[in-house]
Parts: sequence; C-alpha cells; structure tokens
Amino acid sequence: MALILAIQTDHEQASLLEAALSDLTDVTLVVAQSKDAALAAFDSQVPDLVLLHALMEPSDDDHIVACFRAHPDAAHVPMISIPKLQSSANGHQRDHLLLGRLGRGKDWPLAAGCDPRLFADDVVKYLSRAQALKHEIEWRKQSEESRRGPERRRGPRWLSMDVPWLSSVRLPAGEWAELVDLSAGGALVRCTERPQLAFPRDRVLDVGPRPEMTLRLTSGEEVRLVGRVIRCRAESHGNETKYYEVAFQFDESLDFHLPGLVATASELSVHAHAGATDRSSEQAIRSHSEDFDHWLRW
Repeated sequence: MALILAIQTDHEQASLLEAALSDLTDVTLVVAQSKDAALAAFDSQVPDLVLLHALMEPSDDDHIVACFRAHPDAAHVPMISIPKLQSSANGHQRDHLLLGRLGRGKDWPLAAGCDPRLFADDVVKYLSRAQALKHEIEWRKQSEESRRGPERRRGPRWLSMDVPWLSSVRLPAGEWAELVDLSAGGALVRCTERPQLAFPRDRVLDVGPRPEMTLRLTSGEEVRLVGRVIRCRAESHGNETKYYEVAFQFDESLDFHLPGLVATASELSVHAHAGATDRSSEQAIRSHSEDFDHWLRW
C-alpha cells in the first residue's frame, strides 16, 4: 500500500484533491493542513510521494525538504507542487466560453485551474517512479552490506560516559541535545524537540556560514565544530516519549585530539576509583589540561 502525503491549507482544494485521487488503487492519501501536521504524519510513516501546495512559505518548504533529505528511509520520496485544481463549475464555464464569445462578444475570463484527472495521471507516474527507486535503493543496500560483510572496519566511538569532560551539546539552530556517542568524524545525539534543519538552496556556490555543533565542556568553555546534519529521524519505544535522533558529521576529523582526551578521562576515572596518590592525580590533570589546550586551539 503506497502512501501519499499532501499539504493543502485550502479546504475546497483539499476536497478536489481527495476526489481526484479517490480512484487510485492501493493508495492511501493523507491530507495535512499545516507543516507541523505533515511532519507529525511523516514521523509515523515515511510516505512514497509528497504533494506541496504552491503557496507555502519558502522557509516551511525548505524545512520540509531538509527533514526528508535527512531521513535515511526517504531518499526515494519525490516532492511535487499541487496546482490549483479546476472544479466542475469551472469546467462548465470553460465549455460555454467559446459560445459566449461568438454569440455576445463578451470578454469572459479564462477558467484558471488544472484538470484533476490530468493531475491524477501525473501522480500515478511519480508514484510508480518512487516505488521503483525505493526497491532499487533497498537492493543496493543489501548488496553493499553483503559485499562488506561483518568484518568491515569502523572508527571507534565513545559513549557519553567515556567523555565526562563534555557537559552538553547544542545543535546548529540552538536546540540542546543529549550525547549518545562521539567519534573523530561526528556525533550522534538525541533531542526531545524536532531540530530546525536548513536546506541549502545554492549548492553550487556553497555560500553562507556552515552549520556548527557546539560542545560545552565542564570547564565552561565551548568548542564549535563545523559540519552538517546527515541523519535525523523520530524514534520511540512503545508508549515512551518520542525523541529525535540526529547524526552530525564534522567537516574535519578530530583524530589527532579526541583519542587523547578520552584516554586521559579514563585515567582520571581510574585514579579516582583506586584512590591514587595526589602526585599521580596532579599529573593526570596536567595531561588532561594540555590535551584540552591542543583541542581548543584546533
């Protein structure tokens, strides 16, 4: 069963859209009347096609596109604009337009709108292409996993308990998040509110500031790391509160700094647990500070 998600704020046009697509078989249409309602439906199930009304605010349009691009299971989903659909009354007016002009010489206004049947045909074509692309993506993923196998090499990742010197994480739009794990190439975090993702319209020039993730240290200092959100999706377990899992990829690797910081933090934990001498603790703290200085300068 294919799912179509449409955003249409006009009640009359929404009714025309539902009527136009009512004859499609094995298709479920969900019509949302706002951006937030559409994204809530998207959190529940990834659609196979998205229909956007033509008068959406550019910022809302960009946010929806960014949310879909960041979802790992939405790469196949096309987005098309909904034209102004023609009602049956407009259709009758169009049929009598020529007669009215020839018989009375009046300048009747042209009937504006798209034939709903023609739009339904376009929807069927887009939906067919999306489902074919979905199967192709799934096949490629399975082939890639089979080729790599379980022995594929992965970089080390550290859980939040491994980096006690990190107190909190802030996403590019200012949302505070909980660290899940950290690596030299990026961070995985969770937040209770949907992140405000930005979609770069100008990919060629790549102008403007790059998104930054802010790591706040227990010392009160902040480290800003430039990169981009590469994955964002809603997660939930049973009746528990829904949260958003966000993967942020750094533009530059922390290979030369992060392992030393994690190792030093582990040494401090061992010293504290074993009741090490004051001299050993001072050496560990001094080493810890030196590693921080190198990282902050980086």
